[in-house]
Amino acid sequence: MQSDSFPEVGRLNIAFFHSPLVTLGPGRRVGLWLRGCFRSCPGCIAPELWAEEPSDRREVDDVAEEILRRGQEDLCRGLTVSGGEPFAQAPALEALIEKVAPVLPDILVYSGYSHAELEREYPWIRKIACLIDGPFDRTQPCPDAWKGSANQNMIVYAEQFSDAYGKWQGEHKGRLQIVPALGRILGIPRIDSVQTD
Repeated sequence: MQSDSFPEVGRLNIAFFHSPLVTLGPGRRVGLWLRGCFRSCPGCIAPELWAEEPSDRREVDDVAEEILRRGQEDLCRGLTVSGGEPFAQAPALEALIEKVAPVLPDILVYSGYSHAELEREYPWIRKIACLIDGPFDRTQPCPDAWKGSANQNMIVYAEQFSDAYGKWQGEHKGRLQIVPALGRILGIPRIDSVQTD
């Protein structure tokens, strides 16, 4: 995984923000999508975020400030980080989590890596509230609200949020957000509802 990481500690390659986000994690949240992914999972819902865009790199301090501003203005209780592959930018991601967690401790991160790989490589991952791990596999449909495919796991690290996440583990997909300003639908659709050709 080290060879996949961006070399910069102080900057993140940002795709977009959205708040309030209500489809990827419990309650109202700030959503942050990062650019850059080396996994290229077939059927990925966001292949346009695979490519790195150096022009979209922003200082971690600025990103943290925007997240906290949005959190306050939109009455958000947590942060969801997706992509792309957030751990392609692991050093800067860690720096961001350090800055945001004291105010928004409910941090959910999506990754195509397994929790075992991430815990071995990045012990600081236990500072987040929850991880949804594993590569997307379009051959394994999953009804769960926040997982793309059945091979993925929800790992709750922060005990104070175990009830909030636990009550959603049996929930079914179905809630999506249409955001015309972004030209996007946010959330995780059922595999059989996504046209990929």
